[in-house]
Amino acid sequence: LANDNDLTVDANVSFTDVAGNSSSVNDSQSYTVDTTAPVVTLTDLSSNDQTPALSGTIDDPTATVVVNVNGTDYTATNNGDGTWTLADNTLPSLPEANYPITVTATDSAGNVGTDTGSLSIDLTPPSTTTTVFSIDAITADNVINSTEAGAATVTLTGVLTGIPADASSTVVTVTVNGNDYTATVDTVAGTWSVDVSGSDLANDNDLTVDANVSFTDVAGNSSSVNDSQSYTVDTTAPVVTLTDLSTNDQTPALSGTIDDPTATVVVNVNGTDYTATNNGDGTWTLADNTLPSLPEANYPITVTATDSAGNVGTDTGSLSIDLTPPSTTTTVFSIDAITADNVINSTEAGAATVTLTGVLTGIPADASSTVVTVTVNGNDYTATVDTV
Repeated sequence: LANDNDLTVDANVSFTDVAGNSSSVNDSQSYTVDTTAPVVTLTDLSSNDQTPALSGTIDDPTATVVVNVNGTDYTATNNGDGTWTLADNTLPSLPEANYPITVTATDSAGNVGTDTGSLSIDLTPPSTTTTVFSIDAITADNVINSTEAGAATVTLTGVLTGIPADASSTVVTVTVNGNDYTATVDTVAGTWSVDVSGSDLANDNDLTVDANVSFTDVAGNSSSVNDSQSYTVDTTAPVVTLTDLSTNDQTPALSGTIDDPTATVVVNVNGTDYTATNNGDGTWTLADNTLPSLPEANYPITVTATDSAGNVGTDTGSLSIDLTPPSTTTTVFSIDAITADNVINSTEAGAATVTLTGVLTGIPADASSTVVTVTVNGNDYTATVDTV
């Protein structure tokens, strides 16, 4: 039948009487040959659902599909789209174990295709007995300063080792100020890291970072480990001031005030940084002769104070190295006659005081101090100057 070229059965019935006469009737029946078994597959499954759905593929949309689990047959649904399904809760509740499965597809011609696989009922979550999970200090000093508080992102890091061998998924979630961030896990280094908002760190009510690592196996069982890390926020910059200076000392001392007794103070003069001394009493000093010898000029100065949290305060000012004395080219200075007649008589000689006068005009514009000293008989007297 399978090899008949025209797939037709021919039949003849012949009748013969006793005299030897014969007659006959013929008929024929065509048929088809289908010896191709349907191709069926089973998707292996590991699940913590004790009555799970099962599924697979089938290349015949009309074939019947029967699934044998643990020795019992269950009729599955051929979805007609190349897949088959054994609905959820069709199976009885199965205890934790591995179960062999056979799926059988039978087409309309009676051809049979099969596939085998397994169903693992796994109710045990990944073990965390050897897991080490922790959060490192928040920033290097565990303090959020003004720069970090204003940063778009601040990187948080931690340790993660001893990931369970059966964990198919490892997720580290970090919570800051009510917002969740998913970290990147480096399984080789045994670390994790995540970028969080600086403002979230600064505005977190309890100033605590909470972290959770969740392990999930292929069956869907999960286990987790938690850690937390407290920190502080210091966003107040130190207040530093610089005292402007004009001097003819080419390596002068510089000074100013600072409201933080532990802040570091750096003075930038002419593009070079010099570390100053925080005196701890509200002042700072850059010692005499710390600067190199500076030629006559005006120098911009910036003083920077950095506190222990990393907050930075600055002030700017100037240093004038002035080696040029006030000019006297227009100065008129003279002594008037000593008494009216330029003669000391007996009365004047016996007087407690005699007033001397003189002329002083053209005082240099850059003179900050004008002192007239009169010397008489080896004694110095300081005169009063009327600039008006």
